Amino acid sequence: MRRLFTLAALVCALLTMGAAQSGTGPANPKNSNASAYAAIAKKAEAARAADKVEEAIRLYKQLVAMKPGFAENWWYLGTLYYESDAYAEGRTAFRRLTSLKPEMSLGWAMLGLCEFETKDYDSALVHLRRANDLKIPDQQSFYEVSKYHLALLFIRHGDFELATQVISEFAHRGADSVQFREAMGLAALRKPLLPNEINQQRERWCSMLAPLSVIRKPDERTNCRMMRLRS
Repeated sequence: MRRLFTLAALVCALLTMGAAQSGTGPANPKNSNASAYAAIAKKAEAARAADKVEEAIRLYKQLVAMKPGFAENWWYLGTLYYESDAYAEGRTAFRRLTSLKPEMSLGWAMLGLCEFETKDYDSALVHLRRANDLKIPDQQSFYEVSKYHLALLFIRHGDFELATQVISEFAHRGADSVQFREAMGLAALRKPLLPNEINQQRERWCSMLAPLSVIRKPDERTNCRMMRLRS
């Protein structure tokens, strides 16, 4: 699901940041540095367009070092890290971005998603809620992945009614998926767990029953094997 929204997010973010990029960055660099910066920026854009992720990351790291107040570079660096599953590094980049653009909902959403992946669930909930309050752009794939994770965090926090409200938005939009049905099930059952934690509980339960295999009925052993397959 994660990689479905990046293009839409990039477009929305650049439109959102447009007016502030020149304002948040430092004054015009000296001429000797301006040409070097422009050359690196051109190479970084080309590497990103060609999906040369490692090279693009290296170049954008140079750009943020040269011009740390330029929000667009932090956005690209953060999304490149996120797409590479380097969530801790992405979190750092999006923290810088949100300090430069605190009104940008996409920056907070990406920060929250990186924190979710690093299992910093309390911070992820705070930042995804902030993104939601700032109105996440209604681009289907990005909107859904952000709202889905927000719903999961509400469930984990025990805010089942809030989770149900978020998930209900998808029903009204006609969206449906296994993930959203699973989240709705957790909210309805009042289980303050994430889906992967449910699977871990199943596995522990089956492991606890394993020593009793001598007295268990065959169909009970089969049920445990089926639970592992479904997890």
